[in-house]
Amino acid sequence: METVQDTIRAATSKPVQRAVINTALLVSGAVGLLGLAAITSALSGPNPYGAVSLTEKPLKTQQKYDFGVTISVPRSPPNVERGNFMVKLLLLDKSLGDLVVETTGVFAFEDAEPDNESVVFRSRRPALIPYNDPVVSLVSRIVFFLYHLLFPTSQVCKMSIPLAERVEFPNRASIPSSAYLEIEAGQTIQIYSVSLTIIAQLQGLRWLMVHYRLLMYLAFTGLFWLCELFFMILAWGLWSGFSGPTSRGVDRKWPVAIEERSSGLKSLPEKYEDDEDEGVNDSRDLSDRPYSFPTYGGQPPLKHEPRVKREPALERSLSEVPVGGAEADDEDDSIEEAQSDHWRADSGIGTSYSEGGSSTARRRLSKRDLR
Repeated sequence: METVQDTIRAATSKPVQRAVINTALLVSGAVGLLGLAAITSALSGPNPYGAVSLTEKPLKTQQKYDFGVTISVPRSPPNVERGNFMVKLLLLDKSLGDLVVETTGVFAFEDAEPDNESVVFRSRRPALIPYNDPVVSLVSRIVFFLYHLLFPTSQVCKMSIPLAERVEFPNRASIPSSAYLEIEAGQTIQIYSVSLTIIAQLQGLRWLMVHYRLLMYLAFTGLFWLCELFFMILAWGLWSGFSGPTSRGVDRKWPVAIEERSSGLKSLPEKYEDDEDEGVNDSRDLSDRPYSFPTYGGQPPLKHEPRVKREPALERSLSEVPVGGAEADDEDDSIEEAQSDHWRADSGIGTSYSEGGSSTARRRLSKRDLR
């Protein structure tokens, strides 16, 4: 019994109690500090970051660009008390698929940067949330209480931070494929949204085509039309030059055609003469044929000559020579035939009457004609 009592006295003594209490306090304090460290590390660990692809609308060579970032933050006490912070921009030649979350997270956690070969351009600029007087802010909230109550977004502050100006890429190999953006303010900053802004600084013809589209459209249309006319005239001149000998050959045929037409006119009376011999009436004007009309008082007979004169016959056939015994009736027959022709054909020079009959008359030769 005495041994048990001695053991209890030793365990409940003041030195032992102090040791147990101190140990418990140390262990509980260590565990509490460990949790606090974990929470603090989680809150103030990596900086806010993001990556965006630039391949949907790729940048152009020989073109200057301005890069900027627009940050929307609330006017909360942590943001107002935050002060200055840095914003970093990296333009990389790698696509967004190659920049996985773990890779970009390394940049924010360990304050590391990718290799220089993949970085096309880098920039780092300071930023600060605009200061607002507390008294003015309080009066504004009281006056516009209903407005702030209905529209809470009125307390949003938008900051536009320029990161780079007049950035130009000389060739296609230097055009970036993605952009990495990091806000070096820790996890204490409160952010609504962040957007990367790229503004093209147009110059020369590009600037005119964007700002004066209608005028440039008319100018280029007229220039294109003038070029079309120029090449059309040039092609026409070349075609005319190559086809020149053919046209000269056609001109040489004109005299031949004129001779053929003139020969046709000369052969026209012969055709009329053949029609008279064969007794064919082709409905031509009978007034265009030679006729003689008798007169009175011993005057010479009237003669009507055609427009195209006949050529005198060089020779006479034997059938045209009159037989013996028929010479006495030459004058009477000629008078009767002339009278019949007078009634059948034209009544005189200058009239347009013609008979539709097919009868023809042949004049007999007299001794005078044979002489």
